[in-house]
Amino acid sequence: MLTVLGRLLERNSIYVATIFGGAFAFQGFFDVAVNKWWEEHNKAKLWKNVKGKFLEGEVRMKKGKKRFEIACYQNKVQDWRSKVEKDIDEVLQIPQVFINVSKGQVANNDDLQKCFGTTNQDEIIAEILNKGEIQLNEKERNANLQQKQNEFLNIISTKCINPRSKKRYPPSMIEKVLNEVKFHLNPTKPTKIQALDAIKLLVEKQIIPIARAQMKVRITLSKKAYLKTFQDEIKPVIDQIVEEDNNGKQYEIVGIIDPINYRVLVTLIENTDGSNKVAKGEGSIEVLDMSAIKNKTKLDKCIESFL
Repeated sequence: MLTVLGRLLERNSIYVATIFGGAFAFQGFFDVAVNKWWEEHNKAKLWKNVKGKFLEGEVRMKKGKKRFEIACYQNKVQDWRSKVEKDIDEVLQIPQVFINVSKGQVANNDDLQKCFGTTNQDEIIAEILNKGEIQLNEKERNANLQQKQNEFLNIISTKCINPRSKKRYPPSMIEKVLNEVKFHLNPTKPTKIQALDAIKLLVEKQIIPIARAQMKVRITLSKKAYLKTFQDEIKPVIDQIVEEDNNGKQYEIVGIIDPINYRVLVTLIENTDGSNKVAKGEGSIEVLDMSAIKNKTKLDKCIESFL
């Protein structure tokens, strides 16, 4: 009986092996398929969680030849960087590194290891959050642009006046004239520098009567302080001397200056920098007019009449 059974097993061993081998192969294929499905399921679930929220804000970093992104709350990123916010969970919308947040594409471990030298999500997220480029959505970009535009127009408005009335133009008027001369703010360049360029153009074109607003100041110096500082340090920052008087012991100068030079004069005359070039009690500066303009010289009048 045993002999017969042994012969049957021997004869059919190839079939048995084939059956078991096929079963194992199917099991392996099944495991791969399930794992793949689970991975895609998790990605879909992850994307479902972040979808509709990614426009809150993104921080992007290019590392090597790859781009990585994290989804975060826009208003919290700056708080995190300035150390106002210390809980990273309050900053991140989801603790995951993406290669494309808007499409829900998660960064794989091979890319993370190659570019960051680690697959530790926490470490990589911290690096992107601290050093990455903040991406703004359309609403935030428009708000930032409007803020820059308002700042730009206000700088011009505060630095310029109508030389006839000595009154400042409202920002809306400045904007209208700038449109006429086709000067438009570039949001990628410093606002203040562009404002100064715009002022030069407005003064040159004179579409409306406009001049750079200056300050009229009265400087009082002792004879010692005058001889020590006036010619080399004070006079060069005065655009125009309106009056100059002295009684032998005290000198008084009334002049027109650019507002940017006011702090320079205060520092020197009131000795706030500790240089002791003007001793305590030997000098003072007083603002007489915040909307002053330089008086035209005879040469200026001759040039204007010639033109």
